[in-house]
Amino acid sequence: MMNNNIEKQKFDKLSFWQLIKRCSIEIPIIQRDYAQGRPQKEKIRNVFLDALKGALLGNPIELDFVYGSEQNNILKPLDGQQRLTTLFLLHWFVATKETKLNEAKEYLSKFTYETRISSREFCEKLVDISIDYEELLPMNEREKITPQNQLSETIKNASWFMIPWKNDPTIQAMLIMLDAIHLKFKNESNLWEKLIDEQNPPITFLYTKLENFGLSDDLYIKMNARGKELTPFENFKSRFENHIEKKGWENDLQINEYDTEDEKKEKYIKQFRYKIDREWTDLFWKYRTEINIIKEDGSSITEYEIDSRLTNFITSIAINNYAISSVYSEKDIIEQKIKILSDTPSELGIEDFPTEDSFNLLIDFFEKYAEIDDAKVFYNAELNPNICLWNNGFENTSLFKGIITGENVTMQKRVLFFAQTMFLLNKLFDKDEFNDWMRVIRNMVENTAGNWNLERMISAMKFVVNLMNEYKQYPKGVYSLLNETTETYSFNATQLKEEKRKAKIIVENPNYKELIFNVEDTDFCKGSINWCLDCVDTDNNIGLLELENIKSIIVEHLGKSDISNLFRRALLTIGNNEFYKYWGSWSYGTNTHKRCLIESRNNLKWYFTKGEYFENYFKPLVIQLITKDIQRIIDDYECPEDMPNWKKRLIKEPSLLDKYCEGHYFGITDDNQCYLYYKKKRPASKNDCKLIK
Repeated sequence: MMNNNIEKQKFDKLSFWQLIKRCSIEIPIIQRDYAQGRPQKEKIRNVFLDALKGALLGNPIELDFVYGSEQNNILKPLDGQQRLTTLFLLHWFVATKETKLNEAKEYLSKFTYETRISSREFCEKLVDISIDYEELLPMNEREKITPQNQLSETIKNASWFMIPWKNDPTIQAMLIMLDAIHLKFKNESNLWEKLIDEQNPPITFLYTKLENFGLSDDLYIKMNARGKELTPFENFKSRFENHIEKKGWENDLQINEYDTEDEKKEKYIKQFRYKIDREWTDLFWKYRTEINIIKEDGSSITEYEIDSRLTNFITSIAINNYAISSVYSEKDIIEQKIKILSDTPSELGIEDFPTEDSFNLLIDFFEKYAEIDDAKVFYNAELNPNICLWNNGFENTSLFKGIITGENVTMQKRVLFFAQTMFLLNKLFDKDEFNDWMRVIRNMVENTAGNWNLERMISAMKFVVNLMNEYKQYPKGVYSLLNETTETYSFNATQLKEEKRKAKIIVENPNYKELIFNVEDTDFCKGSINWCLDCVDTDNNIGLLELENIKSIIVEHLGKSDISNLFRRALLTIGNNEFYKYWGSWSYGTNTHKRCLIESRNNLKWYFTKGEYFENYFKPLVIQLITKDIQRIIDDYECPEDMPNWKKRLIKEPSLLDKYCEGHYFGITDDNQCYLYYKKKRPASKNDCKLIK
């Protein structure tokens, strides 16, 4: 279909100069980066430049078809981008070398790139300010200025050239091409008049408008097999910049004719489109992905990618904004939006930033994490709380890096990252206060009962905002705030009550702070130590030595994934000796009442650190352990005369649990006989059990 249209269509035979006089040329956003200047394209580059040079020296050439969409006197080429860019650079070089740039500027300034703001600005500066060709940097072996890069080094040394432009692949390729043009044409003269000769142009192509084919811009990507589709982020960025302009969110930064040059510059460098291609890109470049590509000839090239990092970061902020601004009437809609963004960040769209507040939050996040110190280190991006986050953090890396890499990002991690950022945005940074803040949020997140869902994450983020709204006005640390505040919050009220209890102790007895933190940080407690305080609290007086002993008990007996059988046997000496009744079922295979001698450490924490089983069993044992060795507790225990013999044996004979009750489950018959289940939680029959008489 396309080929038939081309064959029937009449093309105009034009030179670059004739085309640029006729309309502006804007390389569209769907086109790939300028490729003819890539380092690995040297052979293709030299062959093409030899052909152009031959044309200017007497052998005219025609460069095949150029076509694109022409609207409002602006051409967006579909085919011919690479050739047009090289011809633009050739015209600039010859005009600069032969001091014709002033007269050429009116037309050469009509060539631009939509692909990247940095590419567009480079072309503008190249034409508008340029360089003095007679004042190229001298050769310098130490500075690595050679004939092969003399022109590009001079351009990069110009005051108008911005350092971040070095990261733009199109600009990099343009500079390489300019060096190649310089080497090829530096000894030639009187080329300008030939280039702009409209009667007998030496270099031409066949041009027509895309509209003449009856095709639309939507077919650009499908038609241009030599191009490459933009990444989802590049598409988002282009639409988002237009979104910002339409919403008027940067109206105060719009440049007008009355601004001085300094005012224009100050406004421009604050705009989103400027920052996203400069200092913010510099931040994410540090965390770039390296991609090794094997070519057909077996050679490899390395490319770098940061778009996914930027997408993950912006998506996380959109999620934060949805959470903190949600209302109950829109609960299902908001949760669905958050789920889509969490599962597929590339679904990010401009509609995910519907308000100016959401846009401002995005800017605040970008600005805060792009801050650098005197050593050019992005210190906020590298920041990590000096506390253990367990599964709520990322292993051996910062929360920022974990979020932008997008690997195993849980709802809890999103809350912790949001909490960190809220502190950075609202408080003057103090390391100790930051760690205390993150500790409180960590404890609240870690000790939320039940499974996490989106409703719980939204509630947690709202809690972070509400607590910070109090905290940012408060002159002291977060524990002083918790000790004094009368505010109540719906998120995890039980743990918040504990945090206030600990805050009161810390404020009244600062010497307890480190010890409380140490107990919190044990794998058994993971931030929840209410039971520890209950064990040593006598009329609200906490004993420092007793709390230290509690910590030692945790380390010695509760430091592994399972408690010891020694600990189970000691529990059997407490109270009415029936702690195992915390859980029960019926075993049809053995016709016994199934009981559990505590399946794991987590089982102990869940059932025995609160309520009646804490008060009746766990607490009395812990209090004994403060002053007494666990083996001595067992040895000194005198079994009641009416105690079943099987229970006496479990207490006094360590081998029974060690050999015959690996799964920690057992059964009791109606006539009070005990069957230890060897390994299975559900034995098929009594043959899978050990009868203890």
